[in-house]
Amino acid sequence: MAQIDLAERVPELINQAFQVATSGRPGPVVLALPEDMLRDRREAPVAGPYRPVRAHPGAADLAEMRRLLVAAARPIMLVGGGGWSDAACRDITKFAEVNDLPVCCSFRRQDIVDNRRPCFVGHLGTGAAPSLVVRIREADLLLAVGARIGEITSQSYTLLGIPDPGKVLIHVHPAAEELGRVFRPTLAIQSGMPEFAAAAAALEPVPARRWAAWRTNLSIASSLSSSRNSAFM
Repeated sequence: MAQIDLAERVPELINQAFQVATSGRPGPVVLALPEDMLRDRREAPVAGPYRPVRAHPGAADLAEMRRLLVAAARPIMLVGGGGWSDAACRDITKFAEVNDLPVCCSFRRQDIVDNRRPCFVGHLGTGAAPSLVVRIREADLLLAVGARIGEITSQSYTLLGIPDPGKVLIHVHPAAEELGRVFRPTLAIQSGMPEFAAAAAALEPVPARRWAAWRTNLSIASSLSSSRNSAFM
C-alpha cells in the first residue's frame, strides 16, 4: 500500500502500482488518494508504460525437472493459479500430451486444460472425485504448476505430508514466497506461467515412459466418475 502526498508524483505512483500489480504473482494493490490530491494542480513528467516483470525458468531447473520425470513411475501434473494466457494453456497442454502426463486442475481453474483432452483426469476442488484423490496419494511425483496447493486443492491438507510431501514435489509458482510455504518441494521453480509453459513445451519428450498404464487407469477412473456425476444431474 502507498499514499500519494504530492500531486506531481501521481503519474509515477500509478505507474508503479500497475507494475507491482502485474509482476510476479499478479494481484491487487492499494494506492491511497487523499482529498487534497483531487484539487492540486501540478506539472509532472509522463511516467511511460509499465512493464510486468516475470521470472523465467532456468536451464538447470528444466533439466532437473526432466530428470525427475524420467525417474518417475506414477507422475501427475496439477495446474492452477492465475496468470495463464491462451498461449500458455496451449503450451502446457502440449507438454502434457507429448509426455503422456495425466493433468488435473485446481479449484476453479478447470479452464486451463480442455476437459475433453485425453490428458485431463479431473479437478481438485470441492467434490473432487474420490478416485482422483486416491491416485494423487499414490503418485510418486506431483508437478504443481501455478497452483498454491491451498486448503481446497490439498483436500484440507490431507493429500501431502507437511512439510515433507512424501513424494517428489516439483512446484512452479510466480511468487517466491509460495514455494515451500507449506509443502517442501524437491524442486522449486519461480516462473511466470507463460514463461514456464513455453519452456516446458519446448523440452525434448521423456523417453521410455513407464507410466502408460498409470495414465490409462487415471483416465478410466475419470471417465467413470464423470458418468456417475452426469447420472445424478
